[in-house]
Amino acid sequence: MIETYRRQFESFTANGGREGPSWLPALRRVAMDQFTRAGFPTSRDEEWRFTPVSPIAQAAFEPALPATVAPSALTPFLFGHVEWPQLVFVNGKLAPELSSVPELPSGVLVGGLACALTLHPALLERHLSRYARPETTAFAALNMALMRDGAFVYVPANTVLELPVHLLFVTTAGSAAAAYPRNLIVVERGARA
Repeated sequence: MIETYRRQFESFTANGGREGPSWLPALRRVAMDQFTRAGFPTSRDEEWRFTPVSPIAQAAFEPALPATVAPSALTPFLFGHVEWPQLVFVNGKLAPELSSVPELPSGVLVGGLACALTLHPALLERHLSRYARPETTAFAALNMALMRDGAFVYVPANTVLELPVHLLFVTTAGSAAAAYPRNLIVVERGARA
């Protein structure tokens, strides 16, 4: 099954996966190489000995296709606070038409990771692979290699973000589909969120 993901990666990089800042394709390649070397964990790996991963490792997941969702379908998952920043992702991709971000304190960023890679590449370069590093688990490596979007929340030093940020991930894909959203939430020293 590792070869299935390697083929998906090659297809992804040939069809837009190289877009973004100049450092991103190399980061993706290192992550895919790490995943290919390590493979999925097994019960022989201490951290995974009580978690059966074989159903995931043996499945042939295909990338989730883009889709739309009616706003009314989200009602059961909302908290009823329209004043909160809310990012909605459908099949792993930010749906701006379903999301809302009110005015935020100066310097606070709340949005999609794909957009942030274009608008704030230096900030993301410092943080994107620092916390969930590809060498930590096969899942982190696969996620880094195939991520397309996800949430990006940044609160600069000594800033307070009073409102909770609601991230909602929904899927229309079947059980044999996978999305790889990567969320990056950075709250700098002296900041609160």
